[in-house]
Amino acid sequence: MSKKTLEEIHESLRAWAEAQEEKESRKWISIIGDACSWHLLDDNDWYYILAYQPQFAKYCDWEKLSARNWGLLLSRQPQFEAYCDWDIFDDAPSALTALVKERPQFEEHLNWNKLTGHQQADIIVRQPQFAGKCDLKKFKPEDWCHLLKGQPQFAGLCDFSKFTGRLWYGLLERQEQFAKYCNWQKLSGEDWSGLLSFSPQFAAHCDWKKLDGYDWGSLLERQPQFAEHCRWDLLNETEDNTWACLLSEQPQFAEHCDWTRLDGGNWAQLLRHQPQFAKYCDWNALESEDWVSLLAEKFEFWINCDPEKLNGFAWSELLVRHPELAEECRWEKLNGQDWVFLLEKRPDEFAEMCAWSLLSDDDWETLLEAQPQFEKQRAKMRLQKKSKQKK
Repeated sequence: MSKKTLEEIHESLRAWAEAQEEKESRKWISIIGDACSWHLLDDNDWYYILAYQPQFAKYCDWEKLSARNWGLLLSRQPQFEAYCDWDIFDDAPSALTALVKERPQFEEHLNWNKLTGHQQADIIVRQPQFAGKCDLKKFKPEDWCHLLKGQPQFAGLCDFSKFTGRLWYGLLERQEQFAKYCNWQKLSGEDWSGLLSFSPQFAAHCDWKKLDGYDWGSLLERQPQFAEHCRWDLLNETEDNTWACLLSEQPQFAEHCDWTRLDGGNWAQLLRHQPQFAKYCDWNALESEDWVSLLAEKFEFWINCDPEKLNGFAWSELLVRHPELAEECRWEKLNGQDWVFLLEKRPDEFAEMCAWSLLSDDDWETLLEAQPQFEKQRAKMRLQKKSKQKK
């Protein structure tokens, strides 16, 4: 068997990674075996091989493995620790941290003094038995938040006075028993919106005046019962898709909406979910891409569309789904890429309409990969081009 090329090796490795059954793995072992040009494999290749097929370890040049891939490999195949030069982790403590989280038996190789507070907290969340080795002076408030989400028993060591509103939001979402330590004044409107969206039981502490229109939109989308506290004028000052998102989930608030605030993209989003609001829509606000988005799910609104507003990309998208629109299509708007997209999906219906001269060499390559039957047409176009050049 001849030596395999690097491309063939990579293809085989990808197949290994996708193989789920032992019989499939054995098939790929037989394909590679001693025929592989092992010296061509790089760091990542060796990780994938040994993670899934450890019997090939005898071929491995261990010095090729980076700290990151050593960490990944040992988490899957800890039996290779004897081959590891642990000094490789000196400049990559995060790789060793990730390994110890999964395989605590390798903790002896950690130099805790070199770890940041976040790295130490990250280990303790998974391996609390090492808490005594931490330097708590290195812990920032966000490190404490991360730790207490997973290991609340360490709360007695934490200085909660340094927590920001965002950290309180993150912690109380997971560990509501710490509410007794919370300084509620630190929470911003955005923090309150996030917290109450998933933990509405804290509403009694909320200063509703802190919420702006964006905060209200996000909150009411999940917790409509707080509408009695809402200032709707703030929602009508928002300039993104806040109203579209809110009414898609909670259409009962439509009476408060200033419809003139919605742009074409907002209308496309809203009508896909709540088509009953079409009576309020300014159809002129929708651009070509908005029509594509809307008509993909709600084709009944085609009667409201001005075909002149659609660009070539929109026409190619629409014709794939609705070839019956061919008679209304503005074919002159399609460029080479638009034609490729259309002919990939609908080669039989639209090949006769195609302006083949618009296709670039790259367009042809893409099209022929999907529809090789057009090779004759490409050859014809090349002849026509050569003929013109001679003249």
